[in-house]
Amino acid sequence: MLRPHEVRAQLAVSASTLRAWSDEFKDYLSPAARTSAGGHAHRRYTAGDVEVLKRIGQLLQSGHRCEEVKQLLRAPRPSGDRSAALVRAPDAEHDRRHRNDLVEVLVEREGQLRCSEEARGRLRQLVETLGERADGYKQQLEAEQAAHAETRRVLREVQRRLAEAERQEERLSEVNAGLHAQVKLLEREMNASVWRRFFR
Repeated sequence: MLRPHEVRAQLAVSASTLRAWSDEFKDYLSPAARTSAGGHAHRRYTAGDVEVLKRIGQLLQSGHRCEEVKQLLRAPRPSGDRSAALVRAPDAEHDRRHRNDLVEVLVEREGQLRCSEEARGRLRQLVETLGERADGYKQQLEAEQAAHAETRRVLREVQRRLAEAERQEERLSEVNAGLHAQVKLLEREMNASVWRRFFR
């Protein structure tokens, strides 16, 4: 842990500047670098805090305003930028809300997936029933050895409904696959949001 005068020496800034940065950008610093109620606590800075403060100074010197700096600190760091400060994850409340939103979306997608699977099961039963009916009509026609017009019409209608049911099952299979992919993507995003809190 570094004392304020050690940090000022590394950053080449005044005591008032260091205090101002520590207060304005406290959400990006470790708890030890923040002031307690009344501002009487002795600040201590980690090496990560120094990197963040160094990055803040660079951005401010480049002409960015404080709000712009905060947005840039939250943005992902370019992979080749070794001198950029470590980007801190959003605060715990923001992360909790984000995780809860993802959970709600995941629950909704899982509900849609269950409904889709139930509908697919009903369609499969309908296909089997229609198939059995079609077989029955065919056997009846063979037994009677007649080309009864009404029976042929009913058979064509059953075959049409069977084909339509099969097409609906194929469409539901595609929707089901898409929902499975969305659930997997949401699970990966949830896991990534949690890991980013610890490894950024």
